[in-house]
Amino acid sequence: MTKTIFVSGATGNTGRLTVQALLAKGAKVVAGVHSPEKADALKSLGAEVRPFDLSDIGAMTDAMRGTEGLYLVTPVSQHTETLTSNMVQAAKVAGVSHVVKLSGLDVDKGDFAFAQWHFAAEEVIRASGLDWTFLHPNSFIQNFYGALPTIKVQGVYYNTYATAPVSFVDARDIGDVAATALLSRDHVGQIYNLTGPDSLSRDDVVALFSEAAGKSVQSVDVGGSQLIETFLGFGMPQTEAAATAELLGYTATGRASRISPDVETLLGRAPRSLAQWTQENAQAFR
Repeated sequence: MTKTIFVSGATGNTGRLTVQALLAKGAKVVAGVHSPEKADALKSLGAEVRPFDLSDIGAMTDAMRGTEGLYLVTPVSQHTETLTSNMVQAAKVAGVSHVVKLSGLDVDKGDFAFAQWHFAAEEVIRASGLDWTFLHPNSFIQNFYGALPTIKVQGVYYNTYATAPVSFVDARDIGDVAATALLSRDHVGQIYNLTGPDSLSRDDVVALFSEAAGKSVQSVDVGGSQLIETFLGFGMPQTEAAATAELLGYTATGRASRISPDVETLLGRAPRSLAQWTQENAQAFR
């Protein structure tokens, strides 16, 4: 029987890729969108699009009716637990039986704000009675798209990870893992740590960027209060700005360097690497 899966955050980085992966596996997909103007791309992929409002439990319930699984993504903020609770309430009424939640690496340790927010949300799901699977990814490779403008124009990479090695994960692998978990009961009650195949230091990253750009790229380290000021300048609230800087500081200690076998175990292939991504996107560096 073909499963029908609801994907929240369907226009986001991992949401869109989860939609693609599910459709490739023959599932039916209902994509939840906040902005109707972003729906056309999802429709062209073959997904059914329904409006989705995290503040309206009734509307979310209606959006999720007729679906069996939920890919749960919320904005990461001090409100993550409440938003997750709202989604879980709606999912239960709608008849959803399995939730796959996107969290983050080391959220079970609880020693930084993002971890505390995600872990509280996971506890809500555990207590709900729904089947669950939690995905704990490391930093996304795709976040480096934000570095491309200064690399192209200035030949400068503004580095937020200090010198520490990080096992960056490709968001496409997260989408593939999410689809795999949503379509089989074999993954109920499991927590998967999602990383890339290698752990790369600042110098490793800069070397890959220089090769892709066809010129020498210089690294400028950014951290602490400077990061917070930058995030505030983007319009991020103070609490979330401080928490994001804290997360990057956590990563910069080297605690995000470990390599997990989970992507390869689940997908039967090695995870994509940063080297692959830079080669695929070499023109964007130039």
